[in-house]
Amino acid sequence: MKGNDHNWFTILKVNENANYYEILGISQSASQEEIRKAYRTQALICHPDKIKSKDSDIKQACNDAFLKISEAYETLTDNSKRQIYDIKLTQIPATQSSSSEPRMNMKHARNLYEELVRTGISVGYEIGQDLGGVPGAIFGAFAGAALAIAGGELLKLERGNKLANAAANNDQEQINTLLEEDILLNEQSDEIKGYRGTALHWAIKHNNLELFIRLIEKGADRDAEDIHNDTAFELALKHPGSRIYKFIIENDRKINGNKAQLGKFAFFDALSNKDYNTCEWLLENGVSVNTRYIEGGTPLHQAVLHKDYEMCEWLLNKGANINIPNKYDETPLALALEDNNPRLHTLLISRGANPNTQGGQYRKTALYYAAINNDNDTCEWLLSHGANVNIPDIYGNTSLQLALQYNNPRLHTLLISRGANLNTQGGQYRKTALYYAAINNDNDTCEWLLSHGANVNIPDIYGNTILHNLVIQGNYDMCAWFLNNGAAVNISNKCGETPLSLALKYNNPKIHTLLIEWGANVNSALYYAVSYNNSLMCNLLLSQQGVNINIQDSYGRTPLHWAVSYNNNQMCDLLLSQQGLNVNIQDRYGNIPLHLTSTALSQGNINLQIIDALINAGSDVNITNIQGMPALDPQSWQQIQNIRKFEKLNINNGSERG
Repeated sequence: MKGNDHNWFTILKVNENANYYEILGISQSASQEEIRKAYRTQALICHPDKIKSKDSDIKQACNDAFLKISEAYETLTDNSKRQIYDIKLTQIPATQSSSSEPRMNMKHARNLYEELVRTGISVGYEIGQDLGGVPGAIFGAFAGAALAIAGGELLKLERGNKLANAAANNDQEQINTLLEEDILLNEQSDEIKGYRGTALHWAIKHNNLELFIRLIEKGADRDAEDIHNDTAFELALKHPGSRIYKFIIENDRKINGNKAQLGKFAFFDALSNKDYNTCEWLLENGVSVNTRYIEGGTPLHQAVLHKDYEMCEWLLNKGANINIPNKYDETPLALALEDNNPRLHTLLISRGANPNTQGGQYRKTALYYAAINNDNDTCEWLLSHGANVNIPDIYGNTSLQLALQYNNPRLHTLLISRGANLNTQGGQYRKTALYYAAINNDNDTCEWLLSHGANVNIPDIYGNTILHNLVIQGNYDMCAWFLNNGAAVNISNKCGETPLSLALKYNNPKIHTLLIEWGANVNSALYYAVSYNNSLMCNLLLSQQGVNINIQDSYGRTPLHWAVSYNNNQMCDLLLSQQGLNVNIQDRYGNIPLHLTSTALSQGNINLQIIDALINAGSDVNITNIQGMPALDPQSWQQIQNIRKFEKLNINNGSERG
């Protein structure tokens, strides 16, 4: 039918609400001969056996069209029915003259067509005459032969249906007769007690092994489906222990060659039903206990996924490979770990599973899960069975870090005694075991870790040491403890912040003082004191021996540069009051602090108090930056003078009004 516009037109027309005359393409006054000719033409186009498409919608459309054409033919060739139909046709609107759903069943429609086919050659001759004389008759003979062949196929179909019905009824005599004829073996039976299937299906349902073998030998299709879409062999596997079931398993490779799969499916099916007798029989008949199924999993994988301890034991007793991975590289133990099933962990490891298997997307070991659950006894048992104490998960966390996170002293003592690496950095933020002990205020564990080689100054992902983190936490006592135990006071993090800088940031005077007492570099902290406008801390820092008030940062700026840029009068006055201050130090761009006031001036944000203070402190207004701009150019100077005149005028006017 593909590409045949006329055929498509016919089917579309028939499946609309056309009346019987329109369906056959004839006038209401058509003769019986014209009706028969029209029927032959239309039925041949739409016959279901002529449709090769596998598309279910196309098949259905053709079936419906064939039934409607047959309906029309049967009605219009019966004079009584035609008279009644013609009367109804004059009383019903055209759009409602024919039901959109066919009323005739397919078997009756096929019988009508077969009557036409049985006289195929003579019918062909008639068609040829219609086409015009002798040449047409020759063509008609070929057409009639084609119709006769189609009729032969229909007879085979009919016999196939009869065979299926005979198999359904266990009618051995009729089965024998039909199998001697030319027949299609894969036709379904009529629906019997809600079921419809091929002869092969019925042989299985009746456990008729002899008929099953005969049908297979004659070429019956094992993949033909029944009313429930089960193939014959799928149906057989639902009846374990039957003669046919055993025959199929025993002859799986002989029947299916390299595609032998039935034993595998049967084993998984029997196992899921806990039919261990059938499983035993299947194993004895060549099915492997390690056969693979969905996603490369073995029966043991399936048993673990279903948390079935008894089934796992049974499979292990039958020789299941305990360390075989599925397609995702997961062993049965890995699946048990992902599901956090300690009872299965213990069973699998005691039976030889690798205790260092990593399971799930986070790659955790059995020891890791035991640590999470604070299960000291299981941890000890795992370690005695070869568990590696230092295997990290996907984030780098080890069991020791988990033990410390959950504050389990007994467990972390056990893990360290078994060789846990004290300085492993784990988790998203790369924290050490010592970090977790410190955050938990566990001085005893901290002391124990340090005595066993823990490094107090390992930085995390942000460059923060434990001391940085304790300052952020505001934990004075632990800061003091770590300073007493070797914490470096002047290490900078990735943002250039020292512990003292963070103490200023979080405004903790007590920790400021502590860090300074322990030798914190006060010079670098000056910037932060200025930035945070902390005059109290600024005074404290400036009072320290050896402080460098002119220290420059990575941009070449001094604390005075920053005070001016923040437009901070109070901080500028404090810095300008210090001995040794150099107001003319240039940053990397050649700017002295006075340059920064010009920028503020150009933005309308002038601060005459700071400008006057800088000039009075000796700022050189003629120093140029790398762009050649003086610290205070004539235009800016004139603008300042104008502002001063305006302010003076306002003051005088105010005095006069007073």
